[in-house]
Amino acid sequence: MLLYLMTLEFILIITLFYSKRKISKIVYWFLIFLIYITISVILIQNPLTNDMLRYVRILENSRNTSFFLSLKSTRFEIGFSSYLWVLSRISTNQYVFMLTSLAIIYFTLLKGLTKILGNKHIILVLFGYMSLFVFWNMISNILRQGMAISFVILAFSCLLKKEYKKFIFYSIISFLFHSSAAIIFPFIILLKFKIKMKYYLLAYVSAAILMFTGMNRFLLTLFNQFNFNLINRLINYASQNTIDKYGATNRIDFFLFNSIWIIIFFIISKYMSNIHVREHILFKLYLYFTSFFMLIGFVAYSDRVAAYSWMLLPIILILPNNTKKHEGVYSLFYILIILVLFVYFGVYNRFLYMF
Repeated sequence: MLLYLMTLEFILIITLFYSKRKISKIVYWFLIFLIYITISVILIQNPLTNDMLRYVRILENSRNTSFFLSLKSTRFEIGFSSYLWVLSRISTNQYVFMLTSLAIIYFTLLKGLTKILGNKHIILVLFGYMSLFVFWNMISNILRQGMAISFVILAFSCLLKKEYKKFIFYSIISFLFHSSAAIIFPFIILLKFKIKMKYYLLAYVSAAILMFTGMNRFLLTLFNQFNFNLINRLINYASQNTIDKYGATNRIDFFLFNSIWIIIFFIISKYMSNIHVREHILFKLYLYFTSFFMLIGFVAYSDRVAAYSWMLLPIILILPNNTKKHEGVYSLFYILIILVLFVYFGVYNRFLYMF
């Protein structure tokens, strides 16, 4: 907990001292690595999850198998299986694996953030990730999807810069780490047709109705005649046996959590005049991910899809903070929201293992 408080103290000082001035490169990179080191130390102090133990075991087995045999022997996507095999040539130590995977996720996110945010805002967003429950789940449990989501965010940042070839490239990489990342591809088509915000909201409301009534379950019957791998996996996750292992589906608490930020965004949009095109595109992506999650909310592990929208929250909340007049006050408001999430979702418990 001491490391977290120390990092928070530095960020508060920077937020207040540099509220109306440019942050120096030395201070910027100091904070970048302070956050990374803090996350690294806490990550290796926490007990390994079942998924992480499985990844470590497969990593160790990969050392004694050929590349193609390694790909065949796991059900993982080719990108992640290749990553395990390559890393096994260097080391099979669990801490090397965890810290290497964290570095890939962290610095991929950083690369994406540098395309759309200034240095001060990047520091705040990375602090937001360090405090966010879904980020810790990504780096300690759902590692394959964690890598996929980081590349999705990088791909989206390229899309905002109209770097379409890079968008496609990073989107494909994300898909190679986890097949759920395929949901990013239709979004570029929606942007191409310049679909208005009201239609994204209509899709969100329609998906919510289907989720509340349980009718989203019947959507699968429309596609189960197609023998696609993704459809087959959805059918498997929708089976009663899998649901019994996972727990509740069509989670209302997830719906409420996602909906809160929709309300907050429109309040900010109404009272702040500095909401630009990138904010609207980002929020369209948030509505798109949220709607998709509600459509498949009847399957087990649907929270893995909700994670795509949750990882956008630290960015969505910081984007309106681009006027020097209120920058310091808004940054403190941002930190307050992050601290509330940090405490409410019990992320602080992870920091208690160190002492």
